Amino acid sequence: MLKIFLWLRYLRKKKIVLLSIAAVAVSVALMVVVDGLFTGYIDAIRQMTTADTGDISFWMPGGEDKINIFLNSLEQDPNITAVAPFMLATGLLHMNGGIVREVGIYGIDPVREQGFADWHERLLRQKSPAQQPDFSVPDSNDTGVWLGINVIAEPNEQTDEYDFSAALDYIGERVILTTIGKDSKRRVEPYTVSDIAFTQTFFGDKTLYMSLEQFRLLRFGELAAGQPPIIKLKIKKGVEPRDVFPAVERIWRDFAVEQLSISADEVPYPTLYLSQDWYANIFEDLQNQKAIVLLIFGVICSVGVLLIFCIFYMIVTTRLKDIAIIKSCGASGSTAAVIFGGFGIIVGIIGSALGVLFGYIIIKNINTLEEWVRIIFGMKLWRTSSYGLAEIPHNVHWPWVPWFVLIALAGCLLGVLIPSLIAAMRSPVKILRYE
Repeated sequence: MLKIFLWLRYLRKKKIVLLSIAAVAVSVALMVVVDGLFTGYIDAIRQMTTADTGDISFWMPGGEDKINIFLNSLEQDPNITAVAPFMLATGLLHMNGGIVREVGIYGIDPVREQGFADWHERLLRQKSPAQQPDFSVPDSNDTGVWLGINVIAEPNEQTDEYDFSAALDYIGERVILTTIGKDSKRRVEPYTVSDIAFTQTFFGDKTLYMSLEQFRLLRFGELAAGQPPIIKLKIKKGVEPRDVFPAVERIWRDFAVEQLSISADEVPYPTLYLSQDWYANIFEDLQNQKAIVLLIFGVICSVGVLLIFCIFYMIVTTRLKDIAIIKSCGASGSTAAVIFGGFGIIVGIIGSALGVLFGYIIIKNINTLEEWVRIIFGMKLWRTSSYGLAEIPHNVHWPWVPWFVLIALAGCLLGVLIPSLIAAMRSPVKILRYE
């Protein structure tokens, strides 16, 4: 009870203790924010790559005319949450006014793509969830294409936002796409824009989307029917994608034997790729940058340990009478040390709790804060063209929060270590002689 009484007394009477609590709170909040933003950005990039190429991807080595049977078989596996075919290319798009833009060309099955990205949220015209998104042109029997919004418009220089009304006016316009076919010959095809895609990612908004059938005709011409697509798989959260390889190979083997009448000994197995391997260098660089930034901010926050040491050293030197009275009543030197050590833990707990709370509030409102900076100072800190995402990720990385709290508590203990030892070694007789 004596320890608790003194802790409360020091917290109430020593206003300078609030400075040490503030130092801990700022340090913890800073680490929580930095880690949350970096981790959120890396996770957002991972989700973007998963939407584009899946967790696992491979070329289907035959049986294109029965591809839906194979895709349906893959969907039956409990560890596979979505399956879709796709094809990729690049080309030049000629638009009204003589404007020419380089675009990515993405051939997709819009129905199956829903398992990887909600296209009702991404498309400006086809917002209704009651209808599956498609490439049909309004008031026409033609099959069109979707254009990424950055192909036809530029975001506002100050707000980094698009004029969606003006973009919708582009629906129904004719564009001409030029690319290189499989035979290395130039292919030029006109298309009608049926919708505008706002993916909120830099590369997605600079892409032209079309159906797989259109893509095959564009790239392969008369040989379109025999060209296999790339198959992408989305794996259940928490399951290691590489662990699903045997199941995919088994499903393909059964399909090849039953549907393609291939002998089990002669089945050609597909080569499976992990998207995390395709982008391994990018994610490794991001993780290294995160570690360096956390280290730099950790060194900066370590100044708080020195501040805590100074504050507690001052408290110990000004409360020598309390130490003498406690020890003269029979308490040992270790008891006096525990009093100040425990007080440091209390400061660390309060400061850490406030730091986690402040960090949570900052991260959850980071986009609002960024908008305030733009309005007040006229600076746009976050641009899609620079970071690839339309908004700042705003989720706390909770697995690391306990570690930041433990480090903060350890820093507080380190800061009060020497003052606690001073309190333990001082003689009560010498202290009271001069009081």
